[in-house]
Amino acid sequence: MGKLPPKELKKKKGIFKAKNLFLLSFILILFFLLLNFDCRYFLGGDNIRYLILAEALISGQGYRDIYEPSSPPHTTYPPGFPLLLVPFLFLFNHHYPLLNTLPLILALLSVFLFFHLLKIEGREKPPFFILASLLLVSLSPIFLEYSHTLLSEMPFLFFTLLAFYLFRRFELKPSFLFLLFSFFSLIFSIFLRTAGIGILPAFFFYLLSKRRYKEILILIGIFLIFFTPYLLRNLHLGKGSGYLELFTYKNPYAPEEGRIGLSEYLTRFGKNFYLYNFYIFPQMLFPYSLPPFFFFLLGLLSLILIIITLRQKLKEKESLYPFYLFFSLFILYSWPEVWTGDRFLFPLFPFLIYYLLWGLEKIFRKGLSLFYLVFGIILLGYMIKGLSQGKENLAINISQLKGDRYAGYPLDWVRYFQACEWIKGNTEKDAVIVARKPEFIYFLTKRKSFLYQFTNDPNKLLKNLEERGATHVLFDQFFWTNTTIRYLTPVINAFPNRFEVLYATPYPQMIIYRLKKEE
Repeated sequence: MGKLPPKELKKKKGIFKAKNLFLLSFILILFFLLLNFDCRYFLGGDNIRYLILAEALISGQGYRDIYEPSSPPHTTYPPGFPLLLVPFLFLFNHHYPLLNTLPLILALLSVFLFFHLLKIEGREKPPFFILASLLLVSLSPIFLEYSHTLLSEMPFLFFTLLAFYLFRRFELKPSFLFLLFSFFSLIFSIFLRTAGIGILPAFFFYLLSKRRYKEILILIGIFLIFFTPYLLRNLHLGKGSGYLELFTYKNPYAPEEGRIGLSEYLTRFGKNFYLYNFYIFPQMLFPYSLPPFFFFLLGLLSLILIIITLRQKLKEKESLYPFYLFFSLFILYSWPEVWTGDRFLFPLFPFLIYYLLWGLEKIFRKGLSLFYLVFGIILLGYMIKGLSQGKENLAINISQLKGDRYAGYPLDWVRYFQACEWIKGNTEKDAVIVARKPEFIYFLTKRKSFLYQFTNDPNKLLKNLEERGATHVLFDQFFWTNTTIRYLTPVINAFPNRFEVLYATPYPQMIIYRLKKEE
């Protein structure tokens, strides 16, 4: 197939017929998705917080952080993903491998939606171009990773693709139901992740450029119906609009540093522009350890090709995706630097790949052998990496099925889980545990938990522990952070009579203290 002109794919008979190639591609994608499935917890903790929020909804307690002692109302994450988790948590309880099938299912559905969008958008392109775009997105390491990670990335990608697909169907064959469900999907995607709000102005300005005022009014109406109660709730709680409120801070994790000014915003924008274009996207495209200069060149070339495509698409005035990329990237460049990473760029990855290949094919139209070469090299790299990671995940999954619950986890997390087991079996049900990653404490032990204050003042920290009703402290020695050592060591040294050692794991030690009342 290397020297076969793309247009002849339609004429070729046998296994090289376009339909057969697409069918083989779907089978290949399914194989890699299943091979890379991972039963383990994502250790960042956001996944567990989503599950706890879903549990709060199921139990009728409302949208609250029920793992904390006072069960405060939750205002940071929008409620879309916890709502999506409710039926899975109801059916599978805390059986994490089964809960983890949600992103896998949505990944498969996203592949089909992207394929149908490619057929609509690339109907004048040869089948090979559609095939290349589909495979490079679906077999990319970043796509395979989020297909088994219980976070909002894959659900957000699915619902945005669904919104685009239904809207394109509406444009090709007007039907009010297509329009309505497209807008519902769009609004729900915003409730999955705040950073995805760029899809709303994208639709708005696209419709405005077409002078389709009726559709604009419908879109705004649906948005206000769902968003207004959520905003009013947060305002009533004095929390604004979650992440959008945190956006204005210099550092969302240190609000005391104040809010950003114009010069600081421009600096943030410039840094993010550089990181996303010359580091993060190139590494998503070519995920190997290579010199920074290579990634800079790859990022520069990709940026040029994508801009060429955007310019052409804007000239045609028929595509919604340039609006989506523009507003979404503008938000990402404006987002606090501490959140900069591939998680936020992932939902744009399919469109960036499509535009990148479109630009590459346009430039090298007369030398398509180079197009095939670039495609082949990248795809081969993806498959090698997918097989390697899949083999590792498969071995870990088999070990866990055989009873080794800690298979594949770093040693420090193994000790943390062992400490959680001790807490579950040796503390009262009304115990309150102070710990790093308190959501894991609640999820694994059903004991209330909270994170200690990040303060170097022992008196202030101890007072906070007492005010919040702490009964125990889990002193961790994680390899990936030293915050517990930094903040809890001074208070334990200052008040040794208040902390009684109850249990300690082997190295790296996780020590459980009882917080004794003042005598």
